[in-house]
Amino acid sequence: MTAQRLRALLGAVVLCALLCSIFVFLGQWQWRVAFADQQRLTGVVTSSAVPLNKVSPREQWLPRTSIGALVTVSGKFDDTHTFITSPRPTSQGKLPWVVTPLQLPDGTAIAVVTGFTDMPGRIDRITAIGGQEMTITARLQPSDDSPAIGNWQPALSELSTNALVDRWPYPVLRDGYLIATQSLTMSSTAAPTPRFTSAPSGSIGWRSIAYAFQWWSFAAFTLFVFFRQVATRSYRDEVAAPQ
Repeated sequence: MTAQRLRALLGAVVLCALLCSIFVFLGQWQWRVAFADQQRLTGVVTSSAVPLNKVSPREQWLPRTSIGALVTVSGKFDDTHTFITSPRPTSQGKLPWVVTPLQLPDGTAIAVVTGFTDMPGRIDRITAIGGQEMTITARLQPSDDSPAIGNWQPALSELSTNALVDRWPYPVLRDGYLIATQSLTMSSTAAPTPRFTSAPSGSIGWRSIAYAFQWWSFAAFTLFVFFRQVATRSYRDEVAAPQ
């Protein structure tokens, strides 16, 4: 083999190794992306309450890992903006929920489900918390239009962040809402049933898996082309060699 042929072969080896390394790396990256949600979001029921600010950043979407977290929060309820939802799950069947905004010391507000009622026409008698500064313990829930809800969807998206922004006058409204662990209303002694008591499990990214196999197939094809070319060139050299 001449020096020129040897240099060409070494260059082809380096190029093949480089391309294969890139394709394998990209395949591994897509594979990790496919399972990232499951590895990161496997839900664990929270047994101790944490401050709301720790799991619900100001002026940001609610992190999926924060859904279902048990939190404590202090603020002042604005009973003038209390409203009643359509029937939703409670310990006594489906009943309208009572929702009151809680104004936090940092100027933000968040929706709090304070209880449920069987007399939706009597909002003035439903809550006993208007104007009071208090600390509550609650479960953090995603907005009604959050992808984390999955197949279950309420009949009306009354507790979606977008709907609440249009309904209430507060300059900054935190994403999601809270369900108080104890009823804060006059008309019920039990709290509504939270859908999430832990972060929802992540899903598998099948598209990313397909991309991973696509990159690995590129690596395999590169090796095939390389060895085919080497074998073809060796055969031609043997045929061309003087007997």
